[in-house]
Amino acid sequence: MARPLKALPDDAPDMYAFVNAPKAANDEPSLNELARRVEHVRPIRQYPLFYHCRGGDSDKKFVLSRMRWIPDNLKHWASLEFERLFSEGGREGRYNAKKFLHDLASSYRGM
Repeated sequence: MARPLKALPDDAPDMYAFVNAPKAANDEPSLNELARRVEHVRPIRQYPLFYHCRGGDSDKKFVLSRMRWIPDNLKHWASLEFERLFSEGGREGRYNAKKFLHDLASSYRGM
């Protein structure tokens, strides 16, 4: 059985009061300030973490050679999409992932 919620006092601040509150010297920066600071940070992933590798046969060279043509701002997304397609499993998943990466890299090659 759920317990009833405790009533707040009449002078309790609403949940948006922090937006207009005056800044103290040791306050954390606002979300807008943080967003401006990380605008030019490199993406989280530069290449996929998961790809085919078994018994000396690996797609690493293929993946890295294609990722070099993809713009930096799309590398994280391309890595996640490659991993999603690859994780579908089997030959078809590997084929689709490699085809996606090759087609994407080809569209940016020579730009």
